[in-house]
This record gives sequence, structure tokens and C-alpha cells, in this order.
Amino acid sequence: VSFLKGERVLADFETTVDLKIDGFIPATYITNEFEKLNMYKKISAITTAEDLEDIRNELEDRFGEIPEVTENLLKVALLKAKAHAVYITEISGSRSEYKISMFKTAPIDTYKMFGFLKEYNDGKKTEVLKNRTAGYVGAGGRRGTSEQILRFVADSQPYFVFRPPNPPKTIDQMQEVLSEFFDGLSELILDAETIQNQEEKRA
Repeated sequence: VSFLKGERVLADFETTVDLKIDGFIPATYITNEFEKLNMYKKISAITTAEDLEDIRNELEDRFGEIPEVTENLLKVALLKAKAHAVYITEISGSRSEYKISMFKTAPIDTYKMFGFLKEYNDGKKTEVLKNRTAGYVGAGGRRGTSEQILRFVADSQPYFVFRPPNPPKTIDQMQEVLSEFFDGLSELILDAETIQNQEEKRA
């Protein structure tokens, strides 16, 4: 039904996040193992900011003030959901450099890829990133303007290498920078109707 309506249909793949961030539910916060497992399941099902807020409210109501590491877990879960929605299979690295791998058959509009990369490396997005990240506490520019902010490698497992001009220092800043990247990438994803039209033309 979704395909017939022209909506985006995700293939069956997993998205993993490895950003060197401590995110878990401490034993001292939820002592009952069954309740803890149930909460992990709820957190893993987060797909929207509204979902995150609902779970945050539930945690506070039932267990009290949320520990920082559990807040991290919630934020990473939302970031993972946003990545999955644009066919990202893995996000790894540190806050200065991210490797962002894509599902190998993601329906990307390749004609738009050059413009997307140019926006980051020599366009409006470059200045936006520099201006925003320059304001991060403790941020320091380590790279010259000649180094690419965003690079795409069309390998058997395609991926981006993303180097923010001034690396974010907190998970909130990281979430902001990566969420904006995913929003831009979503503009390159073909919807089901466009894919169907292209297949009909090739037939």
C-alpha cells in the first residue's frame, strides 16, 4: 500500500551507531531487570522526537530524574532512527570525523549527489557549519579550509566521511550536526513513485 501511494519504503536492514558515547540504564536507576529490559525495548523503538519525549516522561514519572548516561541512550536512539530513515547502515567514529555507511542499494538520486557534496565543501552549508560549530564551548578549528568537510566513497559498501570544521563537544551538538546532515541526505532519496517510473522507462 505504501508503495502504491508513492511513499518511501525502507528495505530490511539494521542501523548501528558507534560514536564512543556512554549510553545505558544503570542498575541503580531501574533495579528490576524485567522492567529494565522492557524499557530498553521501548527506547529501541523510538522513531520520532515525540516518542523520545514520551519515554522521557515515563522514566521521570516512574523512576525519577534521568541519569546522564540514560539521556545519552535516548538521544542516540533518536539519531539512529533518523539515520535509518535515510538508508544509513552504520555511523561510527569520533566527534572530529564520522564514517557514515549507506545501504548498498539505497535509492539515491545520483544527479543530486554532486550538489549535496558541494554544499558542504564549497557552499552555504560550509559557512553554516563553521559559524555554528565555532560557537561550541571548547571548539577549536584544527583544519584548513582546503580540507574536505564531506567526502563520498562509492565502494561496494558506499560511505561518507564527514569532518565538521570545528568538532562538536557534546552529544546535543553532535545530534544537531548529524541530524542536519540526515535532513540534507533525505533530499537525495527517491520515493517509490519515482523509482517505479524509472523502472517503467527502462522496461
